[in-house]
Amino acid sequence: MSETELFSGPVKVLFFHPPTKQWVPQCDTTVRLFSNSTNALRITALDASDPRKVLFNTTISKETRYKLTAEGIHQWPDKRMLFGVKFDDPNLSKQFQGFVQSHLDDLLS
Repeated sequence: MSETELFSGPVKVLFFHPPTKQWVPQCDTTVRLFSNSTNALRITALDASDPRKVLFNTTISKETRYKLTAEGIHQWPDKRMLFGVKFDDPNLSKQFQGFVQSHLDDLLS
């Protein structure tokens, strides 16, 4: 099964820390969106200082609760944690949101 990269852009990766209810910055890196022949959408980010370290590799399903917060953080959970990415460039933020939201709309229709 081959994948096509739909989007790539620089972000700050954040992990949510439930005990403090705060976003914890992880690093600046590149987030990527991939689509495959079954129309699955996958979001990935590798640690910029150690590309062997995967920060997240999540598949967006119809159960995914994706949200863009007032602070400009794109967030979604998987089974273990809540992930976030924040773009400095508002245009890239809108593009990312468009891909993810369009994919979720297609899954829910």
